[in-house]
Amino acid sequence: MTLPVRRFAASFDGYRRQVLSVACGLMICVSGCSDGGKAAQTESEKATASAQEELERCEKKLAAALLRLTPDSMATMTRRESVVNALNSWLTTCASEESRELKLSEANGSMLSPTAQRFVTAARFTENDTTYIRDCLLLRSLSEAIWKQADAASADVTAAEVDRVVRLFNTVVRTVSLMPADEERVPVGIYEVLLTGRGTVDDRIWIFAEALRQRQIDAFIIRPTAPPTVNDASLLNTADALIAVTVEPSVLLFDPLTGTAVPKASDTAPLVTAPAGLDDLKTMDRWKNCSVEIVAQPACFSPRMLLLQEHLPAEEAATLYEELKGGTSEIQPIVERITAAGKGAWTEENIDIWSFPESQAVAAGALSEEQSAAYTALLRPYDAPFERDPLKSSELLEEIDVNEEQLTDEEKMQRRMQLLQKRLEKINESSEELFGRASKRLLKTRLEQVMGATGIGMIQQLQQIRIASMQEVVEVELPVGDNKAAVIPFMLPENIRRVHRSATGDALFWTSLCQTARGDHGASVTTFRNYRRQYPNDRWNYASMINEAIALIMIGDPATAQTVLEAADQEDNPERGRTQWLRSRLQGTTDPDSQTPSTNAATSEQPATSEQPATGEQPATGEPDSKSAADEAPVGEQPDVSDKPTGSDQSELKEPSADAQTTNNEIPSEN
Repeated sequence: MTLPVRRFAASFDGYRRQVLSVACGLMICVSGCSDGGKAAQTESEKATASAQEELERCEKKLAAALLRLTPDSMATMTRRESVVNALNSWLTTCASEESRELKLSEANGSMLSPTAQRFVTAARFTENDTTYIRDCLLLRSLSEAIWKQADAASADVTAAEVDRVVRLFNTVVRTVSLMPADEERVPVGIYEVLLTGRGTVDDRIWIFAEALRQRQIDAFIIRPTAPPTVNDASLLNTADALIAVTVEPSVLLFDPLTGTAVPKASDTAPLVTAPAGLDDLKTMDRWKNCSVEIVAQPACFSPRMLLLQEHLPAEEAATLYEELKGGTSEIQPIVERITAAGKGAWTEENIDIWSFPESQAVAAGALSEEQSAAYTALLRPYDAPFERDPLKSSELLEEIDVNEEQLTDEEKMQRRMQLLQKRLEKINESSEELFGRASKRLLKTRLEQVMGATGIGMIQQLQQIRIASMQEVVEVELPVGDNKAAVIPFMLPENIRRVHRSATGDALFWTSLCQTARGDHGASVTTFRNYRRQYPNDRWNYASMINEAIALIMIGDPATAQTVLEAADQEDNPERGRTQWLRSRLQGTTDPDSQTPSTNAATSEQPATSEQPATGEQPATGEPDSKSAADEAPVGEQPDVSDKPTGSDQSELKEPSADAQTTNNEIPSEN
């Protein structure tokens, strides 16, 4: 992999440098000795072989540590001491000399808070470091997947960098729905926000900027020097903060609140695909000499991250370190890069570090007992589904000195019920014995999705989890004589049923997002409506409306999109600002009398085609165990009038046409 000079000018392979140094020294010795040439050569070969063995041992040690740091490995890890110990073992035995040589420069330290300085200069890796490294690996996978999707959708095979960045921004906004402003949430980091799919505007900024860092692209926050203009439709006049992205030779602007790229003055399309840049910014007085904030948490500036980054194998390459003002490494400092990108729009004196990532990382790494319980509850739905085989009579408690041959059928049945009652009393201490273990299938599948997976297999997995989570009872088979058995159903505990109910709704909503990411906009429209029909007033209700409206715009139906957005334009909608922005962009794109799309509805954004199935392709869905689940109309069929968005009784929504539904992914419904 060829890495840009600005980031990795100081990169070197420490291990291999040591090997070459030893080998070269010995070669000099051999060439300069006239006596004992053969003996010296033998010693040289031994030394070289020993150094090579040491190199391989250290590489294996680091590879083992990295394997534990992957998002899927850490997802099911209850204790992280072993990961920290593995990293520190590698640091001590394989990189101790280099570690002592790397120090935080005075210039870099001058921009950090005292708390951040103590963390950054720590001599050993910490648990917070493992979280940071995991998040970098997660975002590396996500951004890599988005880049491939953009390339596959490009007519030129390789997409323009602008198209890639816009696609990544849209993915982050779609993945992270805004929470209500008054909702309290335990402090969490990037991983938890992406996994749960709910967060704040600050979370969106943090994730977007960190994901771009994995692509060697600078993203930072810019804030105006003047307050917003009232009753102005221009985002440059109303935004309190924008994300600026350096895509040479320009800077692209995005608004995380409305979830859109900032349009140029001449751009009237509902969905913006060509963001405004510095030229547009410099025309506005409120943005002159604006302030700039670097998006990164303290771990990003630690010399130990630079050391680890330099020793990562090529196939595991990730950006872990950022040079602030210079002095620690030869990497071009980010302050210098941002200043140059501004071309006079801001100065170095206006640049600071954004406090949000540090405060979140510190808070998430030091949860109180009450917060730890809330964190467990937050991730509890991802244990779904609970799975086990039906409980057989052979698993029941046996009673000594009882000859069943001497009992009547009635006495046998009575005895088995008594034994079952004893068993139930016994398993009160461990519900897993009766109700099954948490499979965590939803956790593993959702993690694949947030890392960029969008294939048909993802839809199949979500559907299978949804079917399994519809189970509310566990069955016990009791023999009653004459080779017959009675099946006794037992209701699952409420806490497990609650987890299952949450999983079924989440799986359906995330299926619709997967369809959107695949470019199956017609199918996603129907799935969004089916979700709201089955889960009215659920937490994804407004998010489903906004995403449905965008899908309708993509298939050329802005009139129906406007109707959906009208229903979503409510005070309790956390993304009301985004809703109203889209409504304003749709004004004039439809003829209210004919309710047909106008020519202005088309946008230049194209859906991904890398995994686009042929019309009529269906995933192997499997049949649900319960009759009620099987008998409901699947998403791929035309929904009835109950599929209108909740809260809208003003006009009926138009169904997407058969041509627009590129796939007919069947998603079972619940009664």
